[in-house]
Amino acid sequence: MTISVQALQYVNINCSQLESAQKFYEDFVALTTEAHSGPDPQDGTSLDMGPGMQWDAFQLHDHHSFHGTALDLREWQTPVFIGEPYQQPNHLGLSRLAFRVPNIALQCERLADRNVNCFSAPEDVLIDRDRDLRRRFFCFSGPDGMVLEFFEHDGPVEMGYVNVNCCNVQRSQAWYCDNLGFQPIEPLLDHEMNGLVYGAAGSLHFKSTLLHIPGEENRFGVQLTEWVDPKPVGQPYTEMNNLGLYRIALAVDDCQACYEVLLQNGVNCPTKPVWLDMGPDLPIDGVWALFFFDPDGACIELIQNPELNT
Repeated sequence: MTISVQALQYVNINCSQLESAQKFYEDFVALTTEAHSGPDPQDGTSLDMGPGMQWDAFQLHDHHSFHGTALDLREWQTPVFIGEPYQQPNHLGLSRLAFRVPNIALQCERLADRNVNCFSAPEDVLIDRDRDLRRRFFCFSGPDGMVLEFFEHDGPVEMGYVNVNCCNVQRSQAWYCDNLGFQPIEPLLDHEMNGLVYGAAGSLHFKSTLLHIPGEENRFGVQLTEWVDPKPVGQPYTEMNNLGLYRIALAVDDCQACYEVLLQNGVNCPTKPVWLDMGPDLPIDGVWALFFFDPDGACIELIQNPELNT
């Protein structure tokens, strides 16, 4: 049975310096800060975050504003951040955040002029030999060494997709579609390219597919990637306060009902839905949230659509 997901609410990046990261994404990615979450300490023991869990966070949007997927930038205050973002492109878990941008050569030049580490110049990369399908893109280091990607399109800057590395792309696609209602919008693609575009040595070989929530085919998506050469390495983060991409959040109407369905489906749900205070700057009392994991251990969050305070 599949749960009913209304939207891909946000993708979360944990950062070490919130205001510095906010400025980077506003200045270089042209996102706009539209919300702030700064609650008082609250009980996070059920999430293994201790009795005084606290964060400070901004939600940034592209031109779709609240009708699109947000970037959730979060600085953990208690407990403080740990670790670092993945440094290998084939590390299992949420590994890269991609944005659609116009005039990609100008974007790369602008970043380089500000001493941002761009792994290569923009390249027209053959991503599907059978269809002669190409994509012009480049990758670079964001705050805390977070790997980001710009790929070219005609139109304003937009949130593009989050890349999720997995051991078996067909297994993961079935899991996301059967449990969460995602749908593929392109066939399974086979890629071979120079590793420099991802900051790696040698040649790379991987397979990928792009998934979207039905009705959001032209919005933010989830790219599932299975690495063939080199093979996938590591395990996804196990701590909510690890620096880097930690989770994607999906909006639903009823967290408890979704929890029961996911349990019946055999999904790894370590805890029941939890109530989270989101702080005084949002017009809500809080949200019900459920945290669980995909087949390789990447974190997914469900957020129950909250009632707005009047």
